Amino acid sequence: MSTEASGTTKSVRTKGAILDAAEELFSAHGFDGASLDAIGEQAGIQGTAILYHYPSKRALYEATLERLFQPLLGELAELLAVNDRADDRLEAAVEVIVAYAAAHPNAPRLLVRETATPGGDARQIIEAKAAASAAGVMEAFASHSEQHDLDPVVVANILVGAICFYFVGPPSLAGAPSYDPRSPELVEAFSLVMRDLVRSLLRLRTATG
Repeated sequence: MSTEASGTTKSVRTKGAILDAAEELFSAHGFDGASLDAIGEQAGIQGTAILYHYPSKRALYEATLERLFQPLLGELAELLAVNDRADDRLEAAVEVIVAYAAAHPNAPRLLVRETATPGGDARQIIEAKAAASAAGVMEAFASHSEQHDLDPVVVANILVGAICFYFVGPPSLAGAPSYDPRSPELVEAFSLVMRDLVRSLLRLRTATG
C-alpha cells in the first residue's frame, strides 16, 4: 500500500472514530455538554486534532447529524416515491422509522435531548437540517393526505415525538420491572400502534376485508 493510500485510509478511520464518539457523547450530554476534548479522548486522539478534520464543533455536530439521520431520510424518500397505494406506503414508512429508532438508540436520544431545550445552537442546527433534508419527505406525506389542509409538519412532529418518547422516555408507565422498549415483540406492537395513528391523522381509509 502506498504512503498516500495509507494516509487516506488512516484519515477515514480517524474521521469514523470521531463521528462514533461524537454521536455517543452528543446524544448523552448534548451539544453544549460534549466537549471536543471529551470527544477526542473517546476517539483516541487529542481534542484539538478534531479541528483538522472538522473546522469547528458546529461542523462536527452537523456531520454527526448527517451520518445519523440521512440514511433514514433517504430510505423514506425512496419508499414514499414508490407507485403503491398511499396507505401501504405510509404503513411501510412507519415501520421503517420505528425499526430505525430501535436499531439506532442514539437517534431518538439526541433528538429528545436537544429539541426539548428552547433556543440554543443545537436546536437551530437540527431545525435547519430538518428543513433542508426532510423537505421531500414532507411533500410526500402531504401528497398522501385526503385532507390537503392538514399540515404534514404537524403529522411528522406527532409521529417523531411519539417514537422518541417510546424509546427514550420512562422505562414503563405501568411499572413493569422487565420492560424493554427495544424487545422485538414490543417494537412490533408499537409499530402497529403507530401505523394506525398515522393512518388516522392523514384521514386515510382503513382497508377492509
